[in-house]
Amino acid sequence: MEKKRIDYLDILKFFGILFIYVGHFLGNAGHLYKFVFEFHVPLFFFLSGCTENLSKDTSIIKSIYKKFKGILVPFYVFSVVSIVFAVLIYGEDLSFVKEALIATLKGSVRNEYFASSLWFLSCLFVVCVMFRFMKLFRYKFIIAAISIGLFVFENLATVNIPEYYNIKSALHYQIYYVLGYFLFSFADKILTSEKPAFRVTKLILFAYSFAFTALLFFGKNIFAPLANMEVLCYIKTILTPLSAIWFFLNLSYILKDASLLSKLGKETLYFCGSEYIIKRTVGAFIEVFVALRITNGATALIYSFLLLLLTYHLLVPAETKILNLINSKIDCFFEIITNSVKKFLPAKNSAENI
Repeated sequence: MEKKRIDYLDILKFFGILFIYVGHFLGNAGHLYKFVFEFHVPLFFFLSGCTENLSKDTSIIKSIYKKFKGILVPFYVFSVVSIVFAVLIYGEDLSFVKEALIATLKGSVRNEYFASSLWFLSCLFVVCVMFRFMKLFRYKFIIAAISIGLFVFENLATVNIPEYYNIKSALHYQIYYVLGYFLFSFADKILTSEKPAFRVTKLILFAYSFAFTALLFFGKNIFAPLANMEVLCYIKTILTPLSAIWFFLNLSYILKDASLLSKLGKETLYFCGSEYIIKRTVGAFIEVFVALRITNGATALIYSFLLLLLTYHLLVPAETKILNLINSKIDCFFEIITNSVKKFLPAKNSAENI
């Protein structure tokens, strides 16, 4: 069963991946650099939690298998392709290949892997698996308590939390995934309902989020005083990205009929996996003719948008075919394993257990 798509969520994904590309230009992106780093990573985990509402609930095994195919398989494919690209284009040697493959098997630890965007995929897979087990508790207040506990533990832990598959980052960002899952139905009602109460609520929240986001762009965070307070500092960490996310969620709803942005937003998996390749390919090609310089937010935005368009037209079609082919082979293998296991299970329970 194909997951239902909501256009304004796809457009919000477009904004998210655009800001990821912009953020990776660091200080060359001017004000946008620090601005997007306040919320662009939480935005994607929040969005993933939102879209989890649209997925058909299945058994743990089937759910994890689906996430494995949809997230971890692309992660491995993009990692291998990036390694091959680095060898062919930059002449990297065998020691680089060995180190990169080992790093890939460890989940491309954040800030340590040469293709900087890929950590997100392994981290997202861990978050999705964690959340699937959280859902076993059924009651939202228990899930919320676990999520808050994991978030606080990651921030206060005096022990070394494993970095493999970005487990440490997963403990931090899972709270945004949970919030997206819990808040989506309410947010959707506020955005889409014509009832007076919802319309007034939408207007008030939009005015607040617009003012907050505008100030945040200029480096002014109204929650900044909370940063030095013991417990309230966590409120700042959560409310800052949520406030900016709400503004861009509203903006995405306003632009919900922008088909191009929606199409681009549907391919964020490929944009994430292809960032290293497309930035270096296009950058090297352009510099043959002109001196490419990203010196401010405007040039970073325009150039990032053009990179997304090029990726969409040049890389995504081929990458889609490759991943579909690999996943079809994995499906065949999984079916063989499933059928083999069923032979050892009682007939009446075999279908339920797999």
